[in-house]
Amino acid sequence: MQSKYLIVFVALVAAAVAAPIGGFVAYSLARKSVARLPSTSLRVHELYIVDGAGKDRIHLAASAGAPTLRLLDQLGHQRLMLSVDDQGYSAIHLSNPAPSGPIASLEIDDKGAHVKFDRPGAASSYLFLNNSGGSGVVLVDAMGHRKLDVMVTSSGETSIRRYDAPSPTTP
Repeated sequence: MQSKYLIVFVALVAAAVAAPIGGFVAYSLARKSVARLPSTSLRVHELYIVDGAGKDRIHLAASAGAPTLRLLDQLGHQRLMLSVDDQGYSAIHLSNPAPSGPIASLEIDDKGAHVKFDRPGAASSYLFLNNSGGSGVVLVDAMGHRKLDVMVTSSGETSIRRYDAPSPTTP
């Protein structure tokens, strides 16, 4: 009876010792095989990523001196663009698949930061924060006429200006 316990005890000790050793050996072998893989890099001016049907869906480019990332819809139309211009200012542009739908932009430029919404035909609205600390909201109607400004200067002065002249209507 004691020999059965002895056999079980020896088997447990052997397993307890073998498991860490086996794990270490497996880790070492895996590490050596990964270490043998050559490190690679890919340097190109442009890269197109295609979907399962072979259609361009993502376009990365730096060939014009400014990096851009464009996401394309199923028809190849740009729907999102991220860019950095040659002076380091960045922008995000969102397109609308509906031709009459609004588009949106978030841009940083030499004047400050802007969020702008545009609709074909001249309607737009934007929010800005300029470099001196002033900020505001501007609303423009469908005819391209400014209708409302809400401004805060860098010193904290506020103004609200309404442009109540009616916009001419198109026939």
